[in-house]
Amino acid sequence: KKARLARRFVLNAIKAKASLLTELTRNRKRTNKELADELTRYRNRIRGIERKVKTVSYTDFKQFRKKLMGWEGFSAKLYFEALRLIIPKEFGYTGIRTRRPPKDLFNASISFGYAYLKYLIERKLLLLGINPYYGILHEESDKVYPFLAFDMMEGFRHSFIDRAVINLISKRKLNPNKHSIKFHDGIFLNKHGKE
Repeated sequence: KKARLARRFVLNAIKAKASLLTELTRNRKRTNKELADELTRYRNRIRGIERKVKTVSYTDFKQFRKKLMGWEGFSAKLYFEALRLIIPKEFGYTGIRTRRPPKDLFNASISFGYAYLKYLIERKLLLLGINPYYGILHEESDKVYPFLAFDMMEGFRHSFIDRAVINLISKRKLNPNKHSIKFHDGIFLNKHGKE
């Protein structure tokens, strides 16, 4: 059961990435065919990873989990590379996911969104009487983080948070000059950015 759930969480995350890239491609087919073709290439590579995840064999859970997380990590690398094609240069986004601290406004925005999504899922798990500290993919021995909330948000991050942030960027409602603050070696949302 644990292995089936682990595979499902990873497949949901990969499918969500491919789905958002499909949507971004469709929106750009008429205006920029070259960009749409490049996004399609990234999407197709991610779909190839989806097929590989479906065939990962199970012998030992730790090895199985490690393989799944490796494929999910590779799909994330491709996905964030693809997003650099549509995030305007003034955001400073280089196609790499940065955090602790985020290095640009796009990463700061999705980090803020992911933290809020984790809070909502963790809260819901607690209300349902489910221990959010017992993870499957994000399984650790110290149990100091809500690993199950991290597992469950995998399939929602891109569909809800990334889509919303990209939408705000494309409609020019998120602006590096108005909505961010530099702090030490990172960039964070200011009060207006969080709103």
